[in-house]
Amino acid sequence: MNTYSEYKDSGIDWIGKIPKSWQVKKLKYIADIKTGDKDTVDREDDGKYPFFVRSQTVEKISSYSFDGEAVLTAGDGVGVGKVFHYINGKFDYHQRVYGIKNFKDVNGRYFYYFLKENLRKEIARNNAKSTVDSLRLPMFKDFHVTFGNIDEQKKIVDFLDSKSERIKEFVHKKKELIELLKAQRISLINQVITKGLNRTVELKESNITWIGKFPKHWIIKKLKYNTYIKGRIGWQALKTDEFVDEGPYCVTGTDFKEGEINWNSCYHVGEERWAMDKFIQLKEKDLVITKDGTIGKIAIVKNLNGKACLNSGVFVTRPKNEDYITEYMYWVLNSTIFTEFINFEKKGTTISHLYQNVFENMPYTQPPISEQKEIVKFLDQETSQIDKSIEKIQKEIGLLEEYKEALISEAVTGKIKVTHE
Repeated sequence: MNTYSEYKDSGIDWIGKIPKSWQVKKLKYIADIKTGDKDTVDREDDGKYPFFVRSQTVEKISSYSFDGEAVLTAGDGVGVGKVFHYINGKFDYHQRVYGIKNFKDVNGRYFYYFLKENLRKEIARNNAKSTVDSLRLPMFKDFHVTFGNIDEQKKIVDFLDSKSERIKEFVHKKKELIELLKAQRISLINQVITKGLNRTVELKESNITWIGKFPKHWIIKKLKYNTYIKGRIGWQALKTDEFVDEGPYCVTGTDFKEGEINWNSCYHVGEERWAMDKFIQLKEKDLVITKDGTIGKIAIVKNLNGKACLNSGVFVTRPKNEDYITEYMYWVLNSTIFTEFINFEKKGTTISHLYQNVFENMPYTQPPISEQKEIVKFLDQETSQIDKSIEKIQKEIGLLEEYKEALISEAVTGKIKVTHE
């Protein structure tokens, strides 16, 4: 990348030096700033014009309050410093959204790139917290913007538009590849859990649509015949202010991480709370599954180094006899045997809770124990390879996003000189 021949101090810490020919001006001198006058309830599904609220989602509305080039950003809420939109046309906007328009000496899209990359730095400089609840207008008006002449800004915009589009296409392809790998993972689990590892084995009909044929020497069983299943009944008057820094773990679905319990994120409760219900006290190698909200998150209890019990929203399960090993049931519950059973039980409704009497009736394929161990070993190895591939692609996407941010930052502060697209 080229650089400018001479630089000067911008006077702004987070910007540093800028090309000698560039200017630094406060936002209030280069554009008009005004909030909208609409509320979120004003959105209309069949509206004609874009309606900018405080999120990345652009709603629709039938009115418009401005027709022209503008940049919009959230004035309060979680979107402060994170939500930015550029438009050139008719639109309306929320009463807590800033609309920046009527630009003087500055290309509107150049300003969009500048604001998107640098506003969060200004917010961070003025706040101890990493996030803030609102963007105050006086601070926003004094926000500093660096820029060269209009021709330079246009070249920078063309350069960043082109680069951003290429990165967007590349990231899209990478995300498609991740979805393919996830589908491959599910397909592999289903194949092995319903057909086994031996592709020449004789099959028989299960008479269960989502299982189909399965090995002749396997059996179909329901959980209620061999599985201990318990959950916390309500909260038993447990309140969040009873959580303490030390004591027995209180496991929640959000503590599940990559099929295990993240003990570092768990709440703790007093000894009396743990002792109150012996039915939900956890043991090593228990299998736990979420039953509320995101139904079906699964983890095996490993490395338990103290007393632990369940918070609400989670079932604990364990085999009551030697029909199966926990690790095999883990893969059963990760297969479509579980998800299709839940879909069947929904019967066209939206299910937000997995009831114990429903879960107990889930049928599953049960091979001999020796075969279960082979299946577990195979799936552990094969899914681990797929998971590593997904992780590698996710890192590549992260690096591309970082590269794009760095490119924007360097271009709009003159650290690099853009001479062509």
